[in-house]
Amino acid sequence: MKEKIAFTVVIVAVLIGIFFLIQHNDIPISTDLTQKEIIQNDTIYLNIDFSKINSTKEDFLKNIPSYDIKNKEYMDHNYAEDNSLIKDYLSFHLNEFTEKEFVSLGMDNVSQENNVLLYQKLKLINIWLYPIKGPNDQYYLVFDYSIGKKYADAVIVIKTDLQGNFIDINWES
Repeated sequence: MKEKIAFTVVIVAVLIGIFFLIQHNDIPISTDLTQKEIIQNDTIYLNIDFSKINSTKEDFLKNIPSYDIKNKEYMDHNYAEDNSLIKDYLSFHLNEFTEKEFVSLGMDNVSQENNVLLYQKLKLINIWLYPIKGPNDQYYLVFDYSIGKKYADAVIVIKTDLQGNFIDINWES
């Protein structure tokens, strides 16, 4: 019961945060730009207006594996922490899985070992370009990682500058 209350509080906080982000920036985020790309056999959805950044689509696509490697380093660092947001995310989902979901993932129960196995299943699914309100048109990138829509609506979010330097990590629905 406590997990469900905590999850509800997190969802409300995320929604409020998104509302304030959009209100604070006064710049709507367009979903008209969404493009499906296949990168190293993974489907990734991009929502990027390339006219806003100093990169062509082709160059950006070539750099996605590098961004992904850096982001996984950020996630590894978080996963190693005592108060790991990623461990909380994984534990929450492990506790919510049905027996059928455990079987489909090749797991049999909630355990530390399965937490590690689930961590290895986190995949990049979306990349967004968000504006930062200010005198200079600045933007940051948001990378969504998921264990799969079949298992979770929530994602781990890595926010970076345009060069891929870490800004923040979060758990969002």
